[in-house]
Amino acid sequence: MVEMAYYHLRIYYHYSNFWTKIFGTPINSDFTTFIQFFNLSKKEVEEIKEGKEQDRPFWVGERRFEPQEIVSITVYETSKKTSDYSADSDMQLSEVMNWIMNGRIGKNVTKLFFPLSVIDEEAHSKIDDLISAAKFLGLDENWFISTCALQLQETMIARLSKNKGILLDKENIKKILNKKEVKVPSEYVPFGEKYKAFSIAIKSLDDIIMPNLTLELIRMRNDVLHNGYNPTTEEATCFVSYTTDLLNRLNDSIEKH
Repeated sequence: MVEMAYYHLRIYYHYSNFWTKIFGTPINSDFTTFIQFFNLSKKEVEEIKEGKEQDRPFWVGERRFEPQEIVSITVYETSKKTSDYSADSDMQLSEVMNWIMNGRIGKNVTKLFFPLSVIDEEAHSKIDDLISAAKFLGLDENWFISTCALQLQETMIARLSKNKGILLDKENIKKILNKKEVKVPSEYVPFGEKYKAFSIAIKSLDDIIMPNLTLELIRMRNDVLHNGYNPTTEEATCFVSYTTDLLNRLNDSIEKH
């Protein structure tokens, strides 16, 4: 007897009302969130894949998705329905769903149906090992994702300033910001000061307008990167969406110049 397979989706998609409290004036008016579907057949998943690849609307259950609103689709495979796992244990159904979507039950088969990842299998394995090793600290995938997105902002400033010949050492930042002193020890300059200086310089050089770096974003960035704050899925998704939009915007603007 051939064992039946069941497929479970996590679909990230755009919806309006970006998190302006954190990011101030948004680059993109769409905020990204996700929705989950469980116990689908292989045929249903293949129909979703076909719709996505042909750039046409598709349905998951009673929910219609437009291709332009989809950010990514993750697919998981199990040999049982969610209700079967629940019946075999004391876990609530919601716990089973959470376990499935976090890879603790079943197999992540994203690359089988939606080969969108640019990370090879060996790199995925290393990342998984790192995440597993950090579990006892209370850190999960959301912290790793958020850390990557937030750190990319600083790396972006460092790389682009070098490519554009914008010096962001302490003395030049003082000149750009028109300050007598940047109140930090030695030559260390915090990210917020570098960001402001880069924003002024790139506006003068290429007429590129950077979004304001809000105090709330600086606070949350510090909490994640330095204090071990573990973001929610919604917060992590927001960090990724914001950083991605920022990188794309800068790339498009720089290519025009």
